Amino acid sequence: MAGGRFLVDGVGWGGWAAGVLLLGWVLRTLRWVWWTPRSTERKLRAQGIDGTSYRFLFGDIRETKSKPMPFSHDIPPRVLPFHHQIVKTYGKVSMTWLGVSPRVIIADPLLIRDVLLNKSGHIGKPKLGPLGQLLTGGLLSYDGEKWAMHMKIINPAFHVEKLKVLLSAPLTLSLSCYAKISTIPTTLLLHLFLLDHHHRFLLLLLLLHHLLQYPQSSTS
Repeated sequence: MAGGRFLVDGVGWGGWAAGVLLLGWVLRTLRWVWWTPRSTERKLRAQGIDGTSYRFLFGDIRETKSKPMPFSHDIPPRVLPFHHQIVKTYGKVSMTWLGVSPRVIIADPLLIRDVLLNKSGHIGKPKLGPLGQLLTGGLLSYDGEKWAMHMKIINPAFHVEKLKVLLSAPLTLSLSCYAKISTIPTTLLLHLFLLDHHHRFLLLLLLLHHLLQYPQSSTS
């Protein structure tokens, strides 16, 4: 009897513990997908930043992907149609939602300059989640003093004189390839460019390889 009662009590305490853990997980999820975004939205609007309202979990992702438009020479609406429409509707400082995360859009050139010249550390890079930290790294993910230290280390490698040396090798190779291509008969080039781009690229690589490996036989 005592053993059976102990087993029942153990199962009961295990159920209570599982229920508490489940409740904690539910509350944490609700905080992530609802309470925190809504609180952030209220704070942004209190600062005078207008924009779209937060929608559960997905934000404005669906609208961002569903903005078909005709071809045009007007570049901003073509490249970023959704963000262009947000700026037109809500102003040059507005907000939108990437899932549960707000994104502040700044289209005012003077304010953009102030943000880019800011050195106080108040404006930093967005914090990456565990997956982002796993997939990215290095200078792009650094911020503050760590970013400044690594920039000081790599800046000498991008000096103009060193870049000139680095560019000389690709330039020489490009000129050599151009010279080799100029030796190919015109009729062969015509047949080459009548093919689709995949076969054209493959055949061009094979021709260049042959010309570079056997220059005497190709010119004879």
